[in-house]
Amino acid sequence: MKQTFHIITLLAVVFCVETLRCKFCTNPYNLATIQTCSTNETECVKITRTFPYRVSQRCIKSSDCRSLESLSVPLQLIVQCCSTNLCN
Repeated sequence: MKQTFHIITLLAVVFCVETLRCKFCTNPYNLATIQTCSTNETECVKITRTFPYRVSQRCIKSSDCRSLESLSVPLQLIVQCCSTNLCN
């Protein structure tokens, strides 16, 4: 029984540590909530369009983030990817 408790505790800690949380927002006023990412979403992204001004923040797959970063245009479309909690 004691061993089962330790295993369940260990699993709970592992899942809590591995679940990424990102700011989630798709409005021009940047009013973000917190989103818990799915297991295949390993990064947070912040996409800023300067004109007209618009910000989007969310969880994203790493490969999708790399693709979006390649579309960045200085001073027009800024894509920022990161991989720690609430880093976007």
